[in-house]
Amino acid sequence: MKRMVLMMATLGVWAALGATLPSGYTEIEYVQSSGKQYVDTGIIGRSGLEFELDVMPLNTSNDTVGMGSRNGTNGRFYVFAVASNKMRYGYADQNGASTIAVSPNVRYRGIRTVLHVGEQSISWNGQTYSRTSTTSVSTGRNMNIFSCNNNSSDSATSMRFYNIKIFEGGTPLANFVPCRRDADNLLGFYDTVRNNFYVNATATP
Repeated sequence: MKRMVLMMATLGVWAALGATLPSGYTEIEYVQSSGKQYVDTGIIGRSGLEFELDVMPLNTSNDTVGMGSRNGTNGRFYVFAVASNKMRYGYADQNGASTIAVSPNVRYRGIRTVLHVGEQSISWNGQTYSRTSTTSVSTGRNMNIFSCNNNSSDSATSMRFYNIKIFEGGTPLANFVPCRRDADNLLGFYDTVRNNFYVNATATP
């Protein structure tokens, strides 16, 4: 059985989201990967998406991608990454650390990433790092949580996600709520937009 590593936390943190899970699922505070698991979002990394994240990176010195997909050197679509103790994202052929400092084992609420043609940015706590590209990107691959889906090679990282929201033109595509399936205690994210449960996609528990 595929299971996600979890540091258990009490219910109640996400009440403000207005997300109601169906019977049989219990909200938890976060889901954490050990660096060997990832979750397939079922959504292709492509231009025109916006994201709201609540995340805790556990290693910020190495070059890691917490969520994204990629198709070759000029086909990056990194929603959230870290490198050299800076927040980072990647779009098309652009790649590199932002000017927003990040520390390990610190929770960052309200991160917003915009990956549109001509408007790419990552923002947190009033700080924004932006670049522009007129290139339209579609990786043709689903974005992963806890890794980058890179040419079918999924390089997972150790990170903790408390909530992930995905929008397209302001329309909600996904709202990933950390939870436990009561029947078998399987951990993952329940998407309250598509009404589906997303779990570890690897054979590593």
